[in-house]
Amino acid sequence: DMQIMVAQAILDEIIPDIPSRQTGPNSINQDIIDWAVKGTVLAPQYVCNGDSMHHVMKGIIVIRVEDTEGFTIEGNTIHDVENLSVEPFSDCADYHIGASIENQGEAQAGNVRAISVAAVRGYAPGNGNLHQSQIIDNNIHSIHSDNANVIVGIDVQGDSDNTDIQGNTVELEDGAQVQDPYESTSRGNHISVRVREAVDGSIFLKNNRFVQQTRIL
Repeated sequence: DMQIMVAQAILDEIIPDIPSRQTGPNSINQDIIDWAVKGTVLAPQYVCNGDSMHHVMKGIIVIRVEDTEGFTIEGNTIHDVENLSVEPFSDCADYHIGASIENQGEAQAGNVRAISVAAVRGYAPGNGNLHQSQIIDNNIHSIHSDNANVIVGIDVQGDSDNTDIQGNTVELEDGAQVQDPYESTSRGNHISVRVREAVDGSIFLKNNRFVQQTRIL
């Protein structure tokens, strides 16, 4: 009952739909509300990538940090990762957009992200001085999936701020040539670092070796 009440409040804009917090996707649609409340006829459809409780298909994520102030991901080696997911399901009536706003309309099960952070930020200890969270000195190489839309070394999304990405090496394909680090168009599906559209804070990129493209959305 509570989920139905909250969902109706989101649809009626009593609760604001904030994209960076993914308020809208974390809900159910009007057809389901009317079926539950009024007993109307519901024609079920298969929605890919997630469900009404915002359980989102993510593919493989090796290191994942979410909703955290003050963290360090340092000195990890991530290599020889393979996603064996089968080909995407072809009969999707719709897609759960919480999986990735930038890739809406694509199945996500075959994707791979070596390091993924969302809704993260720096921290201020007792003295009040702001410290950045850190993703530093990690080595990521040899990531493979036959059925991926994207393979990402470091992925930053959500309402994130004050995070330092420094001294990392990302070579998703062995032997690949270094690409223009700020090429905005896709060349293949390999991305060294991606900063998502909803990120509205300060993400600092310094002294990294990114073989594949960097996307600042």
